[in-house]
Amino acid sequence: MSASEQAEGWMEQFSEREQQEIRFSQLYARDFAHGTDGHTAKLLIAKMAGLLNNATATMQTQASLIDAMKRTGGEPPVVNR
Repeated sequence: MSASEQAEGWMEQFSEREQQEIRFSQLYARDFAHGTDGHTAKLLIAKMAGLLNNATATMQTQASLIDAMKRTGGEPPVVNR
């Protein structure tokens, strides 16, 4: 599972039809946003989906760091850059 798929784990809480509406809103906000009926709602849905993706990705990163620290006896993991 890709990072973006993991970040969208919250989508599983919605029906398939609701997921389609969310994904269309993201597409609309990214590629069109030309002021059609429901313009503001589409932008709002897309913004909320992006915020949820970012929050989920942050939580997953933090959980991974905590797991790594537990495995090393509380020492932070070494990151090679």
